[in-house]
Amino acid sequence: MKKIIVSPDGTGDFSTIQEALGCPEEELFIVLRPGIYYGQIFSNKKSIYIKGEDSENTIITGKIGAKDPFRDGKLTGTFRSYTAYFSGTNVILENLTIENTAGQGTVAGQAIALYASASYVFCKNVKLLGFQDTLFTGPLPEKERIPGGFCGPEQNLPRKKSTQIYENCYICGTVDFIFGSADALFKNCVIGVHKTTTECYIAAPSTPKDGIGYIFDSCKIIKCEDFDSGPQHVYLARPWRNFAKCTWLNCNFSDVICKKIWDYWGDEENKKTVEFNVFTTNSDAKTPGYENAGNSVCLIQNRVLNALSAMNTIRVPESQK
Repeated sequence: MKKIIVSPDGTGDFSTIQEALGCPEEELFIVLRPGIYYGQIFSNKKSIYIKGEDSENTIITGKIGAKDPFRDGKLTGTFRSYTAYFSGTNVILENLTIENTAGQGTVAGQAIALYASASYVFCKNVKLLGFQDTLFTGPLPEKERIPGGFCGPEQNLPRKKSTQIYENCYICGTVDFIFGSADALFKNCVIGVHKTTTECYIAAPSTPKDGIGYIFDSCKIIKCEDFDSGPQHVYLARPWRNFAKCTWLNCNFSDVICKKIWDYWGDEENKKTVEFNVFTTNSDAKTPGYENAGNSVCLIQNRVLNALSAMNTIRVPESQK
């Protein structure tokens, strides 16, 4: 794996991340020195490991919303708004921030910070900052609901299974700000909710029928500084597609989640196919006794074990620590 140092002050091998990604090698270890790096960033390399010094001072930033005009004369749309896009086989991101500062979805539309679509993705000590649609965990669903709705880097590509791990990360947003079809484990993460004039949905999985879906393990939900103390409906999840799966295990909800924790995207029929659960084995977890939908304790435990097994596959290579 070729090692490259990137520094915005010109003291590294390159001054931008995209220049580094232009190297011919398919496997790159990119070290980011502190600074601000401007997106958009695009990578379909086979194997990428990008490591910053820390998430406070190593920032990849973008400001593109779905309502912005695109160079083809149309609107940008959700899946061309990303600050950073990664496909390929293996992607590891560590000690950095990726943000989309386009603003509230009511003004900017959807605005993806990280479009993660590699076969295996591992993020550790990463901050993902945005509002609507902050983190997209690819692949896309098989079919779009609105013509042109999937316009972007993968609209015409085969859907490739993805397993993703987010460990000790901070992810914030407003509407559907963690969404997509990946099997994803969020371990010891902090989930921040911004003020919004609309309902807030943390997760919007589009899990395939045979998928594991999202597992939030030992995570904490908090209010961002701009969160309004007045009435605001914040839901744990709603289904982007019919077989969505989302489990919250030993998590702290604080007082931010409304009593009706699940939304079914305006269709009560989705209750028959989704699998949404809250499960607690830890007495320190603050998860009131909400009603689960469609799962057994045994199945939840098996999903967590499967996700942890996947983490062992995509851990940081010993040679690069």
